[in-house]
Order: sequence, then C-alpha cells, then structure tokens
Amino acid sequence: IFPFTRLVHVWSGFGAAAYIMRPYQVVRARRLNVPAGQTQAPNSR
Repeated sequence: IFPFTRLVHVWSGFGAAAYIMRPYQVVRARRLNVPAGQTQAPNSR
C-alpha cells in the first residue's frame, strides 16, 4: 500500500503543478507574441 500512496502523492503534486503552470505559460506566451497596443486577433490556426 505504500507504493500506491506514494504514487498518488506524486500524481497529485504533478497535477497541481501542471494546473498552475499551464495557464501561466499560456498567458505569458500571449503577452510575448502580441505587440503592445495591438488588439488580440482571433485564433487563426
């Protein structure tokens, strides 16, 4: 049962880190890619 509990703790910590870092990277990428004073263009993929 110890390996299982350890695995749960690892996955929960990884999930929390991913949940916090992902939006931060997205916002930072948008701010870096969009020049100052320019309106946000729609997604053109």
